[in-house]
Amino acid sequence: MQSKYQLQSTSLKETDVVELKAYLGLLIFTSVFNSNHENIETLFATDGSGRDIFRAVMSAKRFAILLSALRFDNRVDREVRRKVDPTAPISFIFKSFIENCQNVCGDGQSATIDEILVSFRGRCRFKMYMPMKPCKYGNKIMALTDARNSYLFNAYLHSGKDSDGVGLIDEYKRFSKPTQTVLRLAEPLFGSNRNITADNWFSSIELVNILSKNKLKYVGTLKKNKRETLPSFLPKKN
Repeated sequence: MQSKYQLQSTSLKETDVVELKAYLGLLIFTSVFNSNHENIETLFATDGSGRDIFRAVMSAKRFAILLSALRFDNRVDREVRRKVDPTAPISFIFKSFIENCQNVCGDGQSATIDEILVSFRGRCRFKMYMPMKPCKYGNKIMALTDARNSYLFNAYLHSGKDSDGVGLIDEYKRFSKPTQTVLRLAEPLFGSNRNITADNWFSSIELVNILSKNKLKYVGTLKKNKRETLPSFLPKKN
């Protein structure tokens, strides 16, 4: 969202929990109305084209101030934390979000693992270009969701080549990156006898064996050029 307001010349006032909850509620409404990239002025327009709920909660200027000022981490020690965690500016709020996802709803009997590219064209050291995705530029999130209702149960931001193994024990860090991804996401499900489904990039004998040791089952696609594909599975020329 963008705004024409010059916030430097605006007198500021303290906020409180009630106002912050109202602000976060309006952010949710921007998703409901598919208005994530809409100008603030049009959201608060009074000519009939705006959204009444926005004007009923706060002014456009106050909304713009909160949008500009809100931060989710301590700026004082951010650079120190960023040396070991590239996602430091948002890591706390992201981890809190995932914890709430797991506390509110338990995962079903089957889960799926895949990547999500969240559209983003701003400045970010781990922003990725994926030409096969609709948005092409953005931040990649590795996610585990419920196979039945698509509820997000676990996820992490992919912030570099070694980010898949963050938090894993040394034994697991010797495995391939796809296997590390599955183990990191599925760890809360260890011992539950649930089923994990994923695509060809994740599928391997290595992964199936380690998941089996942790009492998890696996179903995944397997392309014919995969090392694990048996010759007897391939179509015969005659």
